[in-house]
Amino acid sequence: MINSYQLLVAEMSVEKLIAKLYESMMYRPTGVYVIYRNPNDPEFLVAQSARPGHTDWFFPQGGIEEGESLEDNMYRESEEELEHDFHGKLINIKPFIHYGELDAKNGCSFKLRDGFTKGKAYLFSAAEYVGNGHFDANGDELDSYKWVKHAEALKIFQKNRSEKKDMLIAAMELAILYI
Repeated sequence: MINSYQLLVAEMSVEKLIAKLYESMMYRPTGVYVIYRNPNDPEFLVAQSARPGHTDWFFPQGGIEEGESLEDNMYRESEEELEHDFHGKLINIKPFIHYGELDAKNGCSFKLRDGFTKGKAYLFSAAEYVGNGHFDANGDELDSYKWVKHAEALKIFQKNRSEKKDMLIAAMELAILYI
């Protein structure tokens, strides 16, 4: 069921949504990127955190800085995490395909930071990658990455203990509609 807040988000530009999130300081805006290759038989780029005890797989992601566009965040975070220049290698960018919020609470896999008081707001985008697909996972942020087919992505996301596994699956399913 869609609530009135989700309807408001759907009618708002991405830039305005990010500005509103910073204005309220409740949910930290976080970009999540469904990066795929081979649109006829898509594979999705998934990553695993280098933080001790974090074994879940997820899409590349990171906090959106105040004044930063979602697309600029996609390049910056992907390059930081995978030590690879993505400029010119991401095409068919769909800048905003899904939105979700998670409250920080006991047992949650993230902590509040940067003055935000409630949790994270996840803004999902999708893009096709053209290139060889070989990266160096940044040991500070990522332990590893891999390209997986849809069925394998579903399996690994279902095994996640992460609170956002349903959002990851929904975003991937929506991305498929744009491929």
